[in-house]
Amino acid sequence: MTFEGRQETVRALRPGDPLMLRREPDNPHDPHAVKVVTASGTQIGYLSARIASRLAPSIDTGIRYAAAVTQITGGGDRSFGVNIHVHRHDAPLDEPDPGQALRLSWSGLAADALVERVTVHLHRGRPFREPQRAAIQALLGGRPLRAVFGPGRGRRPVMEVTAAAWVVAGRGPVVIAVPLQSLVDRWYERLAPRAREIGVRCARAHGALRFRQRQHLLQGLQNGAVDLLLASIEFLKSIGTDGEAAPVQAWLRPSLLLAECEPTIEDNALDDVARVLGRPLRGDFQGSAAPAEDALRLAAAEIITDPFPRINLRLVDRRGAQDREAMLLDARRQGKALLYTGQRAAAIDLASRLREQNPGQVAYYHGGLPLRVREVLEQQFADGKIQALVAADDLLEVIGSAGLDGRQATVTLLYRREDLPRVAAALAERHPDREMLAAIYRIVRAEVERAGMAAWPDDRPDAALQREGIAPRAIGIGLDILAEAGVIQREYDGDRWRITLSGQERRDLLTSLRYAEGHREAEAFQEMSRWAFGPLTDILKAVAGPGIH
Repeated sequence: MTFEGRQETVRALRPGDPLMLRREPDNPHDPHAVKVVTASGTQIGYLSARIASRLAPSIDTGIRYAAAVTQITGGGDRSFGVNIHVHRHDAPLDEPDPGQALRLSWSGLAADALVERVTVHLHRGRPFREPQRAAIQALLGGRPLRAVFGPGRGRRPVMEVTAAAWVVAGRGPVVIAVPLQSLVDRWYERLAPRAREIGVRCARAHGALRFRQRQHLLQGLQNGAVDLLLASIEFLKSIGTDGEAAPVQAWLRPSLLLAECEPTIEDNALDDVARVLGRPLRGDFQGSAAPAEDALRLAAAEIITDPFPRINLRLVDRRGAQDREAMLLDARRQGKALLYTGQRAAAIDLASRLREQNPGQVAYYHGGLPLRVREVLEQQFADGKIQALVAADDLLEVIGSAGLDGRQATVTLLYRREDLPRVAAALAERHPDREMLAAIYRIVRAEVERAGMAAWPDDRPDAALQREGIAPRAIGIGLDILAEAGVIQREYDGDRWRITLSGQERRDLLTSLRYAEGHREAEAFQEMSRWAFGPLTDILKAVAGPGIH
């Protein structure tokens, strides 16, 4: 791409920019030629002959393809190049909206009546206490809010009901900002199916979305097909920094921004995000009281707290116990019990073992199950038809929800420090740390120095990486991060990635959205570990409410 002014055209492109494919059947060099042009019609080059030979027959029969920029390569002493993603238009982007009729029928309701109906659909009509109702009323009344609701006190249900009621009332799109990528996925799995039943269309945004998913998100925003966006704070921060999320800036203009601030989202980060999003009405939700000076950062904010003390909650400290299996079986025999595990696979395994040793009413529960299955399990557990429910969810929320009905509740802490390495290894596989990324880079560099380029998947570098103890999944994610940070350059040839070095070894890894999210996940894990193995009084204070000593 070094002629006809294409270098300047390519230099101006950004990841996510749409491209068009044009057949050139009369091309004298290749009858399968497919040229690539920008949205304005400027040619930037051709598809490789290998890929064009696969697509040209389909294009000639009328099948439509679209493309978008994924990465700009080169720079410095090297010519600019561009990697693109090509996808087929198999169906219209917008799927049928089963809740549209219900949403239209509710659009003229008064705020209280609307909240009541939304609560029935999203949270099975469970009543809110006065502080939760006041928070919803403040936001729907157009007043900025800082709400302090401890674990289990309905922080997320309040945010969900407020967001859905706002959308149904026709007041515009909503963004819910959360600290962690993993929270985005868990929240989306729980909320999106229920919200769709009332015509509220949800989407999620974070650094682990594949390129096609990002394009689908961008097209949804452009078409007005996203009512409620659940996004990681790092994704939202990158919108204003020319990062991977920058293409959504022109289309993401919410009228309401709700922030789940636990684990911590820094106030200045939220201020910057609100500015980039056009300063929508804002509601910040957190689990513990903020210093008075922090509260002043949200100008004219109404501050609402939930003072409900949990004097009926009893914590039993069995951390480090070696007879954990026997204690779990004993808890199962004593009556209805909610057993928490940190991972979904562990929940499935524990439920299976409990059924083997004591057949009966045992089930597992996590956000990846279909909505209807989760609803049946919730109802059967509430009715006593399931005596032991093994759940994988947020630890602090699970502990904090105990005893909210006013009855005596006992929470037994049965985890051990020996559990931490397994959890840390699973986290590192999803979010490679700096040391793992350095190992991946060293092996890629050695392969480039040996052969002029590295390929992946490929037996030679794969074997070297696995000798370093790096799991295959972490290798792919690590290469994604190195490419996002500009340390390596990649081109996909239809079978595997061809990798070269960018010549810029010293790059800030935090410029990679995926790495920034992983860094935040690792910090949250370390903080949770300190809290979980800290003094029992600190845990009790966090979940039982103010005034408990």
